Amino acid sequence: MIRFKFDPIDAEFKIVRTEAWSLHNCILALSSDNMYLVSATTSRMFDLRIFETNFNTSDDDALRYFYVYSTWDFADMRERGLFSCIEFGSDGYFAVGFTQGHVSIFEMVGSEGSIHRRGASETPGEVLSLAWISDMRLLIGTENGIYIANLEGTVDWIGKKRLLGDREYWLHFIDETTGIYGTSNGRAHYCKVEEDRVIPKRERSTVASHFPEDAFST
Repeated sequence: MIRFKFDPIDAEFKIVRTEAWSLHNCILALSSDNMYLVSATTSRMFDLRIFETNFNTSDDDALRYFYVYSTWDFADMRERGLFSCIEFGSDGYFAVGFTQGHVSIFEMVGSEGSIHRRGASETPGEVLSLAWISDMRLLIGTENGIYIANLEGTVDWIGKKRLLGDREYWLHFIDETTGIYGTSNGRAHYCKVEEDRVIPKRERSTVASHFPEDAFST
């Protein structure tokens, strides 16, 4: 792992530390407060590690590892594919996606960093991206479309019909009613958002100057 730090004097990012990280390929996710870093292997050697960072201090010591899930902890998940993505939410929550469509939600509790599994969801197709929105709901991008899930495991497809007859991989909001979605053929399209419906648009609309905290609010 290579750690970079922005140097305001030279106005560039510089390497401050290089560390031996893992014998396997990993995916990483950093909490919004820069306090925790999660690492997950992308091989059959299931390994989910959580580190306490020192990014907010002047300490240059290595990352302080304090929790791990091993192959045995994930015995009930081994048939659900490999780790594919991680996304931090608020209040210590983070979600982990799998290649077979499974999503697990975890919460870090207390100053000791105790980890509890709080929920799980199942979607058709590989989980390619995750994004938290308000009310502890999770936007899940898969090879078969974009879904919205809650902690209770309820999953809804937010596209009521196929978008341009293709598969949607991801969705990003520009303002209250306008977004951009990407498809499996590598293209990006503008769309209009009406409640839980995503409608393709041929022309780009005027972008609002204010973006709400949650475009799915009713």
